[in-house]
Amino acid sequence: MQGVPEQFTDEKDRARFRHLAGIPGVELYHAHIARFAFEPHTHEAFGIGTIEWGAERFRYRGADHVAAVNSLVTMNPDELHTGEAETHGGWRYRMI
Repeated sequence: MQGVPEQFTDEKDRARFRHLAGIPGVELYHAHIARFAFEPHTHEAFGIGTIEWGAERFRYRGADHVAAVNSLVTMNPDELHTGEAETHGGWRYRMI
């Protein structure tokens, strides 16, 4: 996935991708990010996700936002955004 490193440098950061058989173009992403800060980047497709634990701080459409636990987050294709931990232990989230 564009904007996501192949491998994180800190052991507290981790992510996994899955593709659903029979549904081309759909990616499932589950991550726990504690230290990594996503630089400004875009994605080619819509993103829909939820924060399972902690909180994320991100910049989107020129404004800063915080997504707390149980938040629903959506991203349009080709929209520049960032992402980093807002809470001490980071945040855990799922995206499709």
